[in-house]
Amino acid sequence: MLELILASALSVYAFYKIVKFAFADADSNLLSKGDHKSNAFQGKVVWCTGASQGLGLTLVKHFAEHGARIILSSRSAGRLEEVKASLPTHPNNVIVLPFDLCGSPDQLQKAAAAADAAFDDAGVDYLIQNAGNDDDAGVDYLIQNAGNDDDVGVDYLIQNAGNASAFIY
Repeated sequence: MLELILASALSVYAFYKIVKFAFADADSNLLSKGDHKSNAFQGKVVWCTGASQGLGLTLVKHFAEHGARIILSSRSAGRLEEVKASLPTHPNNVIVLPFDLCGSPDQLQKAAAAADAAFDDAGVDYLIQNAGNDDDAGVDYLIQNAGNDDDVGVDYLIQNAGNASAFIY
């Protein structure tokens, strides 16, 4: 009888794990770490480029909700100020650092130094290099102009994103 109870309990537990894995947005290694800790980003410094709209905006809102200190970057200082005002955190936990990721290496180095010195020289814990702009172009336009780096700028953007990482780390 005890064996039957143990086998039933083990079967229910195995079924629970299989269902959890089937519906999870993770792999088994990540799931084995346990539930997400809501304070995992508490006090961490997150620098996000392309933070004025789209995915970058969504990411900084998420990090702010979880207690991170945020450095917002994009080309538009005005839009960054709007984002800062909309974040669910104290304004002292958000710094606006406008710059163009496609700028010169000197500009990138200055921005990286400013980010590193932010929040009393706390350094940058997480750098999210999220930047891009299609100028409201459709897919057809991007495909037709894919070979024109001056127009699309992908190669240069990728190169400078790597430069930004090098200046931080």
